[in-house]
Amino acid sequence: MLGVKDYPFEGDESFVSLFSLAEGNRGSNLRVSEEEQSALADFLDTPLLKMLDQDGLVAIGEYFIVLDFVDRKAAVTKDESKVFLLRSNAYEDESIQVYSFDDELLSILFDDNQATGHWEDSANSLFHSNLRIQECATGTPKPGLNLPYRPETINPNPSVDRQEEWSRDEVIGNRQYRIRAKHAYQAAAVYFRLKSELEHYDRLNDASSAFGPLEDPFASISYWGSFTPKNRSTVTLDACYSDCQGCGPQPANTQKVQKIHHEAGRRLTQVNLNMIFRGRIGGAQAGNNAIPFEFRLTPIIR
Repeated sequence: MLGVKDYPFEGDESFVSLFSLAEGNRGSNLRVSEEEQSALADFLDTPLLKMLDQDGLVAIGEYFIVLDFVDRKAAVTKDESKVFLLRSNAYEDESIQVYSFDDELLSILFDDNQATGHWEDSANSLFHSNLRIQECATGTPKPGLNLPYRPETINPNPSVDRQEEWSRDEVIGNRQYRIRAKHAYQAAAVYFRLKSELEHYDRLNDASSAFGPLEDPFASISYWGSFTPKNRSTVTLDACYSDCQGCGPQPANTQKVQKIHHEAGRRLTQVNLNMIFRGRIGGAQAGNNAIPFEFRLTPIIR
């Protein structure tokens, strides 16, 4: 699930993954709806969609599981003759159990050691060496704590917001630059991830031109807070990151900073995540003379 090793599929020639459909890599007769495309968007850079077939189905042990990303449900049966019902999103049969995406399904179906232990141990191997020139600002109190939140909001409700996203455009000369920042807690019954990301794009200052990724060697994310996996000790966060974790093989995606704080089959019961995003408008194109940017997003507090 962490993409550490590639495993062969049975009947590989006929296997169509949900990822390939979401990416539009199949014929016009095999496409997901706009609603499903939107629901899948947050999981396109995870290993999860490559394990699911075109209907969102996977077999784990003796269980057949379908993940419904639109309704955020997981339906499960042991009866192989009822798999056609899972594929049809018909979950009324008494042999089918239905769970929420927020439920920790692997621990419900299996014991904890089988379900999540090996995966969480493997998660520690995801760290990569820093390939950027940016020196991150760390320490407490955090530099920039007086920065305004983006987007500015009078009455934020972070106790229910699992995701915050913000983008900004800036025109310099004949180029238009776009900064996009996001953090999110993502849950999909068998897969849970807490991450932060910062991306930089540019194009000609022309509405007919398309944005392309732009490397920003000055980009970084300072983050602090804590999170608690179910039945595990609280993990304290206090660091700065300027690489692209999980964007292998390195040095791929050098235009993006991504920090994966948690990725496992175990859900989180508490999150308190704060961040400051930094970089320079124009990135590698403008060098040391680029205009710095620095802002915060509304923290995730659950």
